Amino acid sequence: MSQKDKILALLEQLDKNPKRSLGQNFLIDGNIIEKILREVESFPAKHIVEIGPGAGSLTNDLLVLSTKQEKTLELIELDQGFFNYWKDKVSDIHEIDVLKFSWNPYKDKELCIVSNLPYQVSSRLIIELSLLEWKQDIKVIFMFQKEVAQRIQATANSEHYGLLSVVVQSFWKVQKLCDVSPRCFWPAPNVTSRVLTFSPLRAYLMDETKRKNYLSFLKLGFAQRRKLLRKNLGAYRKDVDLLWSDSGIDDKARAEDLSIQQWVQLYEHLKHT
Repeated sequence: MSQKDKILALLEQLDKNPKRSLGQNFLIDGNIIEKILREVESFPAKHIVEIGPGAGSLTNDLLVLSTKQEKTLELIELDQGFFNYWKDKVSDIHEIDVLKFSWNPYKDKELCIVSNLPYQVSSRLIIELSLLEWKQDIKVIFMFQKEVAQRIQATANSEHYGLLSVVVQSFWKVQKLCDVSPRCFWPAPNVTSRVLTFSPLRAYLMDETKRKNYLSFLKLGFAQRRKLLRKNLGAYRKDVDLLWSDSGIDDKARAEDLSIQQWVQLYEHLKHT
């Protein structure tokens, strides 16, 4: 039985249809599923969290993998019908919007977080995870709309570079796993997707208070992209013009001109002077 047939059979069993409001486009391509599973399997953490198991494109295999490698599997599912289905199969499951889920108890755990995320949730969630100070090794494997993934991966002075690029790349090593065609889903979305993996960087050691302040600083910097950056940051420091020359950054620079390292250095410079 194909992956699509399995999903259709489960939906018929549950008397359900995909909910557009929850971004329910189910992954049906076995090659893409296998690539994601291999990435999970290769990471040594003993705890897996899947967000939005839905019809189980990944979940059934994750259950097998967790048993094989003596890992624990935890699920987060907002849809009540799917929650009721999975709660009989997985003991650790939460019926909640992931944007309201508290990750604080997980910061001291080695874990792998995996999801085929609804597109409207993906960028907000990776920013939320970026603001946490992870004490142990963690790997995040998320599906994004390709355009959002390009923004996350973009480099300075490129078309897609912006706030999302800087926030995420300041705290994560980001790698592309694969692109995913619309035909790899049922029902097919209108856009191409991309799977990205995230591993925490230890280069910029910021506690959570500093990370939130850094995000506010970046929002000011990117607020009016056509303005000179030092003008945008006047709201952050009233004497920013006097301090700018000490930063070593061109006073004609705009937000998209600065690399990740320069953004972090500028934040530290202006905060401490």
